[in-house]
Amino acid sequence: MTTEQIIHALAEQVANLTAAVSGRAAAKSSMNKPDLFKGQSSTEARRFLAQFLAWASEQPDLKNNHGKTIKSALGFLTDKAADWATPYLNEYNNGRVPFAGLWPNFVAAFKLRFESVDPEMEARAAIETIHQGKGQSAAEYSSILKTLEAEPAYPTLIS
Repeated sequence: MTTEQIIHALAEQVANLTAAVSGRAAAKSSMNKPDLFKGQSSTEARRFLAQFLAWASEQPDLKNNHGKTIKSALGFLTDKAADWATPYLNEYNNGRVPFAGLWPNFVAAFKLRFESVDPEMEARAAIETIHQGKGQSAAEYSSILKTLEAEPAYPTLIS
């Protein structure tokens, strides 16, 4: 190979690499990865599912693959939630896909485990514990109330 051929081959490889990197940058998600889910509250569970779905919908390798989407979601579970996820991850490790490989089955099991059985009671308890703390601005207090308004049972409590 001549020096000119080597330079031409290198230039071609640089162009291919640049195109590949540019394509990946363009395919980057507009959503940040969801926070790790610890399994501490119903509100956190609903927040995690919403964030995860928004993020996963922009991941090309997850879009049409329920099995990979489930595995990815399980990978975001930590602390108490990881204890629940471990047997399902072990299924993957043994060559089986849990939840029959169906995202709706995963969501149903996730909600059954981590969301409140009685959202109205949970919302009522949350409302009873809130108060405007000393040094807390009206805007901060209002933000807490707005968060409660987003809870599924809130409309039944105020009607």
